[in-house]
Amino acid sequence: MPMRAQYKKELKDALSSLVLMCRYIQAAVESAANALLNRDELIAQEVFESVMEMGEMGAEVESSCFRLLLMEHPVANDFYEVTTALKIASELDRIGGQALEIAEIAIQLCEGNYPEKPDLLSQLCLVAAQMAKDAIQSYINRDMELSKPLASMGEKAHSLYEGVLNSAKDRALGSQHAILAVMAAKCLIKLSDHCLDVGKWAEYAITGRHPRKEAAK
Repeated sequence: MPMRAQYKKELKDALSSLVLMCRYIQAAVESAANALLNRDELIAQEVFESVMEMGEMGAEVESSCFRLLLMEHPVANDFYEVTTALKIASELDRIGGQALEIAEIAIQLCEGNYPEKPDLLSQLCLVAAQMAKDAIQSYINRDMELSKPLASMGEKAHSLYEGVLNSAKDRALGSQHAILAVMAAKCLIKLSDHCLDVGKWAEYAITGRHPRKEAAK
């Protein structure tokens, strides 16, 4: 097979694996959010299954992308695709890690028979889950309209996060319950920040311009 044809085939395979990884991570985040919102241990277990499914995919995608960069100097569009794939695979791995931690906290909340979840934490959970869905779909579908609201959603997430922290200090939720609420909020805000980065790299794949770099000019 000619070098260029081999290159295009490996690129297609790497991107297909990344899209599958995206879908597993989106499912993991949705399950983690549902487990936290509904105090459902069975749903929390689905997170572990989803993340395990994509566990090796990230390393395979990264290996394929580095191999592609070494095989042949890519044309501009291919370079955007390979660079974006590397960055998004890294962000997805981090998002998966946060989803696992959220699922673990949900299980602790189930076992502890704690009072109702704080309303601000529920709102933060919903915002973070929506950010994950929009960021991932913006990359899969090459749809910048889905990534545009991510910045304002990120600001809302940070505002809710501060609210959860203040609520934990001010309200008598029970010390362990308050600690778990704060831990969950920290995971959710980290997750939302990674989703914002996915959206920015999705824009880079579409336009060749990274918003963060453009803003620095």
